[in-house]
Amino acid sequence: MDEETKKFFTELSSSAQEINKEVEAEFVKSSPVTARRKEQVGSDVVDDIGELTIDIYQTPDEIIIEAPIAGVSDDDIDVAIGNDTVTIKGARERKNKVKGSDFYLEECFWGKFERQITLPQEIDAENASAAMEKGVLVVHLPKLKKEKSKKLKVRAG
Repeated sequence: MDEETKKFFTELSSSAQEINKEVEAEFVKSSPVTARRKEQVGSDVVDDIGELTIDIYQTPDEIIIEAPIAGVSDDDIDVAIGNDTVTIKGARERKNKVKGSDFYLEECFWGKFERQITLPQEIDAENASAAMEKGVLVVHLPKLKKEKSKKLKVRAG
């Protein structure tokens, strides 16, 4: 094989390796574990916002949301509750500064995070509660007990 052909294949191999690294980086960024979005302010993109992974389930009396949020203190989590929505916001900061080129694999999201959830039914926001249990935020949302129908007595007028 002549020198020009060797050079061509060397450059081709190098290009393929770079493309592979870029594809892997994009895959990690788009995986559910590290779902993130860009915060748009006017025409500027200002920050990466991580989106929490959550589980939502119900019992006969309440809706329960569970969100693993390890590494965040209780004071750094904001849970806002409306009649049919819940918004969880916070930030998780990395203690050690690591250059991007030093990572072998980066799946954890560090920085601001937010998740807004539309609930399947109205809840009693006044009696809702939230607690951290071994790094998992657990939000208890009591269901509003509404009568499905009401009989009216017709009065003579």
